[in-house]
Order: sequence, then C-alpha cells, then structure tokens
Amino acid sequence: MRQPPRPRPPHEPAEQPERSTVHDRHAIGGRSASTQHSESSRRPASTQRSASATRSASVERIRGPRQMRTPLSSSSAVDAFGERRARGQKNSKVTRLDERRKARRRLSLRTLMSIIVTVLLAAAAIWAIFFSPLFALTTSRITVEGANDVVPAEQVIASVDEFSGTPITRLSMSSVVQAVNSLTLVRDSQVQRSWPDGLTITITVRRPVMVEMVGENARVIDEDGVEIPGDPPEGLPVVALPSEDPLRAQAIEQVQTVWAALSSELRQMTGKISADGQQLTITLADNRVVRWGTQDDSDLKSRVLKVLIDQRPAQVYDVSSPTRPVTS
Repeated sequence: MRQPPRPRPPHEPAEQPERSTVHDRHAIGGRSASTQHSESSRRPASTQRSASATRSASVERIRGPRQMRTPLSSSSAVDAFGERRARGQKNSKVTRLDERRKARRRLSLRTLMSIIVTVLLAAAAIWAIFFSPLFALTTSRITVEGANDVVPAEQVIASVDEFSGTPITRLSMSSVVQAVNSLTLVRDSQVQRSWPDGLTITITVRRPVMVEMVGENARVIDEDGVEIPGDPPEGLPVVALPSEDPLRAQAIEQVQTVWAALSSELRQMTGKISADGQQLTITLADNRVVRWGTQDDSDLKSRVLKVLIDQRPAQVYDVSSPTRPVTS
C-alpha cells in the first residue's frame, strides 16, 4: 500500500523538480502572465519569493556576464569604477605631461649649450687665424729670390717693412707686390705666403738692353725704357728714340728685333740705330747709312746688307725691300 504523503510544515517551500536549461527558458518565457499570476496567488508569500530567487539565479547562469559594446566616457568611468580609479588616471596623465615638458626643456638646454659652444669655438678660431700674433709677419722669415748686387735682398725686405706684424692671413698680396715693384730696378715680382709667419718674394731685376742718347748724354735703359743707373755695359746698341709713348715703346721693340737679327760683324760696325716707331735707320761707325725700313724680314735684310757691304761699296744702303736692294 502506498503511504500517504508526509504533511509539510507550513513555512517549508515545496520541492521543485530539477529542470533542464531549455525547459527553464520555456518555463520563464513561454507562460502567460495570467497563468503566472494565478499560480503565484495560490502560493504562500515565502514560497513565491524563494521561487523568484531561484528563477533569477537560473536566468543569470544562462545569460552569463555581458560585455560592453562601447567604451565608457570619463563620467561613466567615475560612476562605474569609482572616483579613485578616475583620479589615478588623471594623475598618471599629468605625470606624463610633466615628464614630456621636462624632456623638452632638457633638449632645449642642450641645443642652446651646443650653439653657444660652437659660436665660441668659431670666434676663437677666427681670432687666432686673423688677429692673433701666431700668423704675424716676421721680417726674418721673408725670403727673396732673384736678388743680385743691383737689387739686394735687404732692399726688397725693407720695401715691405710696413707690413711687419700683420697676420699673413689678412695680408693683401697685391699690396705687397705693389710695394716691391715700387723699387725702380725691379721689373716684376711675385709673392707667396710662407706659413705660419713668412713670405717668399721672387723678383725680376731690370736688365739693360740699350743705351739711349739724349742730346749729349747717354743713359742705360731696359726693355721698358726705364733708366738703369750705372755705367753702360759693353755690347749694347746706341739708340735714338721718341720721348713719348706709344711710339717710344714701339721703337724700343723695333731696335730689339733688328739688333737680334744682326750678325756679330754687323753689330761691331754699327754706330747708332734711330727708330721712330715706324721706320728704322742704322748709322754705321764710318758714317755710312742703312735704310732698314720696318722690322719685318729683319733676318733676310741682315743677310742682304752683309753681301752689299762686302761687294758694293756705297754711302747709302737701302734694304727696306730686301728682294730689291738699292745702293747709292
């Protein structure tokens, strides 16, 4: 025989059979509101609360934790996680900003120091090169090449004494050349720096090329017509030249060309050469005259003149046209 069920205490909730997850979903979501209301009205209040708690737990177990679809704003973070966490984030951000500012200040300071050091070094280098006595010209360090008894080295060094003590880095070479060329017997000069405090000066001394007759006076001149003091050396032609350029320069060039074309025998026979820049005339030592003409074909004219003098005695020899010479 079946035993009658044991009576339940008035406050003990009825035993609920264990349901599956799917059955719970249908039990929760599938019942109508009227059915739930009727059942809850027939149960005691304590039983209804227990059943409601059981259903809520079952639903939470089924759904599980939900994930946030969008990030929280600052105000939501304060509400969700508390004011302490938001304050910690703010402090961390402020700390990072302070560190960046300090890093920028350190970088700016290093850059400024680098610029200052570079400028100071450049200024020191400029002073040492252009203004310090390290490169100052010393007269004992000046070397003269090409000097002789006519233009001694001491005279050349004395001509540039005004530049002594000036750093050679600031020294104008053209000014030094001009000072050296101011010496009468120096025709040309070249100047080079000799580091760290010297100069090398190379000069070209004027050389006598002819003796110019000015009235009764004779003076030695070079190829530029500049007078050279002293006695004339032997073997130079005696010339009569115009007193003004450009005819004077042209006449000097004519004489040099003709004198180079004459043989040594004809040079010994020559008394004076007169040139006006256009035509040239030679007066022999015995007063015979040679009409030379221009300086063109001087070598041929020299050979023709030698033949005429040897074979045709005359007072005047005209070799201005060497292929048709004339004597008289």
